[in-house]
Formats: sequence, structure tokens, C-alpha cells
Amino acid sequence: YMGVLSSVMRLYAKEVINGVVSALQGSSWRLKQSGARVLAEIAKHPSGSTALITHREQLLSALLTALKGRTFAGKYVILEGLAAVVKVWWTGGSDVREAETVLTAV
Repeated sequence: YMGVLSSVMRLYAKEVINGVVSALQGSSWRLKQSGARVLAEIAKHPSGSTALITHREQLLSALLTALKGRTFAGKYVILEGLAAVVKVWWTGGSDVREAETVLTAV
């Protein structure tokens, strides 16, 4: 499983990230949850972490937008996805000012 994910992320990181962003921007709550779950799973693997750091602005924007609006059952999954991206970003040597911007937005 881990080897497959590593291969997929090495070859198709941009496509996977674009799919996750589309899911987070969708109108279905289940779709948003699925996108956030994928991010949390990707964050567990080194090859995924690289993709998350590379596309962090796009992902953070989509996650923060998905958090806005009505409360729905399972919205916590989006927070978990956001936490996973921020954790990878933080451990990857992000600039403290960038991290403060994210924390202020949340």
C-alpha cells in the first residue's frame, strides 16, 4: 500500500492535488470530507509530504474555504485535513510568518 501511494504521488502528484482541491471546492459535504481524508492520508507518507509542501497555498486556500459556511456532520474531517497539511508544512521548515497567517485565518 505505501509503495503504491509513493509511486502514485511521484508520478501524479499534481493531478492528485487538483482532484483533492476540486473535491474540497465541491458542493457536496461528503465530497469535501473525502478530499480532506485523502490529504490526511497523503500527509503520512514522505512522497506525499513533498507534494503537500509544494502545493501548500492551493491546498490551504481550498481547506480554509471548505471550512466556511454552515456546520455539517463530519466537518471535523476538514479540520483534520488542515491539521495534516499544516503539520507537514511546519515540519518541512516553513517560514513562521506564513504559519502565523494560516493560524490567523483559522
